Amino acid sequence: IKGMYGEEVPYEEIVTVELLEHLPAITMRTNGSAVGPKLRGHFNTREYGAVKLFLDKSRPPYIYIETTKRRFVMNLQDKGKTSDFYEFLKSKVE
Repeated sequence: IKGMYGEEVPYEEIVTVELLEHLPAITMRTNGSAVGPKLRGHFNTREYGAVKLFLDKSRPPYIYIETTKRRFVMNLQDKGKTSDFYEFLKSKVE
C-alpha cells in the first residue's frame, strides 16, 4: 500500500482476508486523514478495533486484511478492481 500511511505486507503475514459490503463503524480517527470520502491512516472501529484504513468510503466493497501485526481495510478505484484484488489476495492466503 503506497502513500503517507502505506506499508508493505508480506503475503505470509496475512491471516485473514474478507470482502466487506459495508464499512466498519468508525469510532475515532487516531492518526490519519479524512478528506471527504477518502480515509487514510489509523482509525478505531467498533467491529475490529484499531485498523489502518486506505479507502474511499463512497466506493464499496472493502477488503479487510488481518495480519500477524495489524488490521487493514482498503479498496481500489472501482468495485471490479477491488473484487479482483480480493480474489488475488485470497488465493495467496489459502
